Amino acid sequence: MLNSQGYELLFIDVESGSQVNASSMKETEWKTTSVLFGWDVQGIWPGVDYTDVNAVDRSKNGKILATGDDFGQVKLFQYPCVNEGSEYQEHYGHSSHVTKVKFSHNDEYLFSTGGNDLTVFVWKTDWGTSSGPSGAGARAGAAADDDEIQMDSQGEYGSEGEYDQEVDPDDDDFYEPDIAGAKQERADKKQPAKAAPTQDYDSEFGDMGDEYAAADEFMAVKPWIGAIKAPTHFTKPEPNQEMKPDVSAELEWVHGYRGSCNARNNLQVTSDGGLAYFAAGVGVVLEQGTENTQKFF
Repeated sequence: MLNSQGYELLFIDVESGSQVNASSMKETEWKTTSVLFGWDVQGIWPGVDYTDVNAVDRSKNGKILATGDDFGQVKLFQYPCVNEGSEYQEHYGHSSHVTKVKFSHNDEYLFSTGGNDLTVFVWKTDWGTSSGPSGAGARAGAAADDDEIQMDSQGEYGSEGEYDQEVDPDDDDFYEPDIAGAKQERADKKQPAKAAPTQDYDSEFGDMGDEYAAADEFMAVKPWIGAIKAPTHFTKPEPNQEMKPDVSAELEWVHGYRGSCNARNNLQVTSDGGLAYFAAGVGVVLEQGTENTQKFF
């Protein structure tokens, strides 16, 4: 499963290299999730446009979704994140766009890399070393009867990854992407341009006009929509699925130091022998000893 340069959602058979129909893949349990456009990440977008999020990664226990965006934020969502406007935890520190986020093998750490700030942040999570279902199993857990998604002492869901009820497609609680609407959008795009009043981007934004016009067209088409297929027995998440996850991540270490000409005098020695400097948007005091530690401000 991948996103193309044209923002399509594609499924490729690794052995043959051929493209696979999206409908035949909707029950697949994916070991990892890192696509920006897909069924289970629809709620990560802030609503401005569809270019602000740069990276996505799902925790190994299948319960948390991390994103990195153009605003220097690292966000944590509940997984799956299918509802528009889902709430999230936000973590700051980067002074530039976040280019990548990645969980460690046991979820104990979350790594994020900055663009122009040239740093790597290590975030310590409070749910590390837990295990649990992924893919469809996590989706089934979202439909459980519990008031909120919680991890027990083993870090597992109450369900065993099985869908626990049949779904009536006519039920209002059944979640199904608006495929008909997406098809109509594409059909409308093929119609001859009308003489209706349009936004004059050139006169309003000058040289930036072409970029804004292209963004408007991109938002209208949404090339990935046609390939989004909900699992057959997925029920619409409870309202609390839209809430921010009940977990935390704290900054553990900042790798990187900027000593170029536009950051002179960016290193001082504290009275007790520590080194004070800034990296990205964080003030750092490195306390030297048998075990080096960092404090952040």
